[in-house]
Amino acid sequence: MPNRIIKESVCTSETLDQLSWFEEVFFYRLIVNCDDFGRFDARPAVLKARLFPLKERITLKDVSNALSKLADIGIVRLYECDSKPYLYLPTWKVHQTPRAAKSKFPAPDEQLNSNDFNCNQMNSDAPDIRYSLYDNRDTINDNRERDSARTREAADPGLAKVMTLYMDRVQAMPSPSCIEPLKGYTAELSADVVCHAIERALDDNKRSWSYIQGILRRYSAEGLTSLEAVQASEAEFERAKERGAQAVSKPTAQRKSFSELIAERTGAK
Repeated sequence: MPNRIIKESVCTSETLDQLSWFEEVFFYRLIVNCDDFGRFDARPAVLKARLFPLKERITLKDVSNALSKLADIGIVRLYECDSKPYLYLPTWKVHQTPRAAKSKFPAPDEQLNSNDFNCNQMNSDAPDIRYSLYDNRDTINDNRERDSARTREAADPGLAKVMTLYMDRVQAMPSPSCIEPLKGYTAELSADVVCHAIERALDDNKRSWSYIQGILRRYSAEGLTSLEAVQASEAEFERAKERGAQAVSKPTAQRKSFSELIAERTGAK
C-alpha cells in the first residue's frame, strides 16, 4: 500500500480538535488503511482488526463510538452497498495521490454526488453506529462549505507519532493528566525528543507517566529541543560517569604519619 500524506496543521484544526485522543489516532490509522480511493470496510470488527491489531483492550464499542464521532463531524462518510457498510473520506483526493485504477470497495450511490449522499442506519451485531443524514439541500450546502474549509486543514505527524507511540507502548487510553503535558512537551521540545524520552523510560523498564515526565522536565530545563542535542548531552553524561568510576577505582597512596613526614624532611631515621 502506498504511503499516505498527513500534513502539518492538525494543531490548529478546529475539526480535529473536536476529537478525543483515541478518536484522532483512530482517524490517522484509518488514513493509512483506506484504499487509493479513500474507501474502506466500515464493519467495527474489521476496523478493530486492521487499525488496532495489537490493542487487545480496545473493544468493538470503542471502535464504533470513534467511527460515529468521525461521521458526525463530517471527516468520514458512511454508506451501504448490498446491505454491507462502507466508509470513505470526502477530502481524500485533496490530500492523497491515487495510483490504483480501481477501488477495492464499491463506490457510494452513483445517483448522488459522492460527497453528498444519504446513509441509512445499518444493522450489525456490534453496537449501533450513528450516521449523518442529509435530508435537504441547505444541509448539503452547509456540509460542502465545511468540506471546502477542511481542504485547508491537515494533520500534525509529530503529535500523531508521539500519541501513537505512547498508546502503543505505555497506555492504550491515556489519562487527562498526561495528554495535555505530552502535547505541550511535543510543541516545546519536538516530537523526536518526546519519543526518545518515552523509549528511554521503556529501556529503563519504567512505564509510568511520572517517570517519562521526569525525563522530559530535565530536557526542558536544559533546553534540549532537538534529538541531536539530547543524544550529545546523554553521551557526555555517560562519559562523566565513566571518568568518575575510573577515579574511584584507582588505588589511593597510603598516607604517612606526621612523624614519618618529619623524619623524611630532617633525614632522621
